[in-house]
Amino acid sequence: MERNFVRLIVGTIIFLLCIIALESLINNLQNIDRDSDGLKDCFEKDIGINPNYEDSDYDYIQDGDEYDYWNERKKNEDDADLGP
Repeated sequence: MERNFVRLIVGTIIFLLCIIALESLINNLQNIDRDSDGLKDCFEKDIGINPNYEDSDYDYIQDGDEYDYWNERKKNEDDADLGP
């Protein structure tokens, strides 16, 4: 009986360590930017651009720079619509 209890405790500890390792792996995967364009791969997939190529639309502007430009432009237009 005591041996079964020790096995249960050891098994639980191993299970918890596996969960912690898996969570760390998932967090690392979410932060990957394989093409080094400034956008995370998972985000590029979400918005429909190629996470393996830094310039998905072949216009010689990296996707991250292009994304920043268009977001800043939209923000400025939205601010202008609000007026003074």
